[in-house]
Amino acid sequence: MESGVIATVDGPRSLEEFHDSVPLDNDAPFAESERCIEIRSELTLESGKPIYQGRAAIEELSEQEVSEISSDGTVSSSTTVNKETKYTEFLFVPDSFIAVENSAGTFLFQLLNVKTDHSVTPTNIDLNGYLLDHDDALVWKLGFKDRGANAENGVLHGHDLLEDQEVGGVLGQTEKNQIGIEHSFDSESVKVFLTESGYIDVYQPSSYDSKEFVNYILDEVIDFTVSK
Repeated sequence: MESGVIATVDGPRSLEEFHDSVPLDNDAPFAESERCIEIRSELTLESGKPIYQGRAAIEELSEQEVSEISSDGTVSSSTTVNKETKYTEFLFVPDSFIAVENSAGTFLFQLLNVKTDHSVTPTNIDLNGYLLDHDDALVWKLGFKDRGANAENGVLHGHDLLEDQEVGGVLGQTEKNQIGIEHSFDSESVKVFLTESGYIDVYQPSSYDSKEFVNYILDEVIDFTVSK
């Protein structure tokens, strides 16, 4: 993984697999739903801290409206209940953070809170603080909000946006909900996209692996997380 939605984690220094079933209400068309966490591999950072890489899934009931044409030419509709499986891959660093693939995978945060002794807290990223700490970075994308003026919100693309003679000063003072920057990290150029809601995507180097992604978050991002 080189992208994902993050949340902070407090608790034990390890993560265990599990698989169980949850009984459903008597009027449900299924007796139970299943949920699981599967650990695929365990990596170790230079600090000795483990990284658990794995997959998680839960089954949920969903309603679907079905329409059909009868032999007399009338149309009838009915609602059926199906069992739907939500799935995500994840990276888990004990007592630090977890990253899931996208917002659809955030079900894992609550699952860990319910089934383990870990405490998972969804987080925002303080993008203004992050930019202040990376004042030598080139900003190639910036989304702003809540300006309270004619241009209340928007997204700009370009090169070194904060140095633009016409809008750079204004952009620097806005409340930001997404940024794309390019800067030096660990002796190489890194191009990364971050959102206020906690999503991080390392675009370059394209060869980034899971351990490098974790190192980037620990060194560059985690200090700017804020509980939602």
